[in-house]
Amino acid sequence: MKGSQVALPTPYAAEPETNSNKSRAYSKRIARIDSQRKFWTKVSTIRYMPSIRFWFSIAAPASAGVILTNWEYSSVEIAIIFFSILSILLLPPHFSSLFAKMSARHRLQLRIEGFKSKEAYPGVERILNTLHERILRERVRLFSAILSALSLFAVWEIETGYVLGQILVSFSVILGFISWLNTFYLEEKIEDFINLKKFNLDIKIISDGDTILNTGGGILNMMNSSNESDFLTLNPDTIWNKSYVESIQSMEKFYFSNQIKNILLLVNKNLSFDKKLRGDFNLLENIIKKDFQNDLIYTGCQIINKDLFGSHSVGNFSISEVWNQLVKKNKLYGYESLENFYHLTNLEVYKELLKNN
Repeated sequence: MKGSQVALPTPYAAEPETNSNKSRAYSKRIARIDSQRKFWTKVSTIRYMPSIRFWFSIAAPASAGVILTNWEYSSVEIAIIFFSILSILLLPPHFSSLFAKMSARHRLQLRIEGFKSKEAYPGVERILNTLHERILRERVRLFSAILSALSLFAVWEIETGYVLGQILVSFSVILGFISWLNTFYLEEKIEDFINLKKFNLDIKIISDGDTILNTGGGILNMMNSSNESDFLTLNPDTIWNKSYVESIQSMEKFYFSNQIKNILLLVNKNLSFDKKLRGDFNLLENIIKKDFQNDLIYTGCQIINKDLFGSHSVGNFSISEVWNQLVKKNKLYGYESLENFYHLTNLEVYKELLKNN
């Protein structure tokens, strides 16, 4: 447990006027983008909408596959309608992930330029990498459905002949399968890995569904499936090893002995393998502060109480929204670890880690 004896500047203290104006401009832009993100997230999570997308992702390629059997009741028109509806249904999650990434990129810019705005939340680099992968998956799903509809429309509208017609229908079936596969493949791989390893633990997989819930929404979604009040969360893009056990146990002891409702495990940025990572916070007697000289990185481990999410419902929001409210009240707590920090920021860092180990 470490804490500087020198008083640190007040969080969100006065900035130079130029920086303050730029910070406000970025924050306004982020607010506009976030309003779009929240709108499309709300649309994509309307009651029964995820289930409807699921069944259309099956029905669309199936309706095209039936055409290949030459069944008398098969219909190109019905297959076109199914794929067209599927394309429309996939637009909201695509726009939701797109605006989420735009918001994260602007928040990253705030951090790069050293602004202290509450919008410049920590861990944004990690979120950007996750959102980039999610956008690729959403685009594959959406464009596969659109191309399938166009292929079938060509069969219906143009005199393609039997061979070309069969090729185009087959193409639509394959694309429909790819669209469906992108929804479930990664989740199934995680389940397969856990089942293969046969861990001596009771592991329950809680899915976000096909909508990005972000760090805050994902944690709250997990909390709602449990009767517990206090939760230890770990980010999977940090390389955890046994050396962290002592730090986590000490953090846990501090958490319960002081009867607090949150605590973050931090590490000095000088201990980070990825030297490009900027500091998220500073620490004064285990109270987290934010200023221009943030030296501590959030490792991805925290203990947090469900009560802190009282004003939130499951949806797309960042855990930093909860943290920022606590920082203002001087009630966000931290514990500093002295372990080296290895974080899979991107593919380049992963390759460097392989070279050094």
